[in-house]
Amino acid sequence: MSSSITLLPQQFDNVLSPVQYVGNANLTLTNAMSGSTFVINNGNSTGSVTLTLGAVASSVGWQGKILIQSLSKAFNVILSFPAGTLNGVLVEGTTMVLATNNGSLTFVQGTCVQSDYVDIFSDGSFWYCKGVTQVNAACTVA
Repeated sequence: MSSSITLLPQQFDNVLSPVQYVGNANLTLTNAMSGSTFVINNGNSTGSVTLTLGAVASSVGWQGKILIQSLSKAFNVILSFPAGTLNGVLVEGTTMVLATNNGSLTFVQGTCVQSDYVDIFSDGSFWYCKGVTQVNAACTVA
């Protein structure tokens, strides 16, 4: 028994990922936003912004990137996941932080710098993250 796969030519010219600019307003990340890069720039605001991700089972294949462009020293960025669904690894400066069945990831005020990021993906059972920060202790998971 033999099978074959036929590859069809595809054109990928001018394929751009959507970019969503996030200031200091809370945001629910919907399935329609999958594939986006969320650029965080809070200006000089203080406090925090929460980005909320949906139920895992209804987010199969969802993916996105959270990128720090600029944060004031008194501002946190909180990624909120359904409890017990976040798993992954963050490389922070010279250390590594593991997320194991957590429910949130926070970019910590005063330590995040431009170009720190986290990639997020859902397989329908869990949310997964991988990210890099330039400074130790720039992110926490809980």
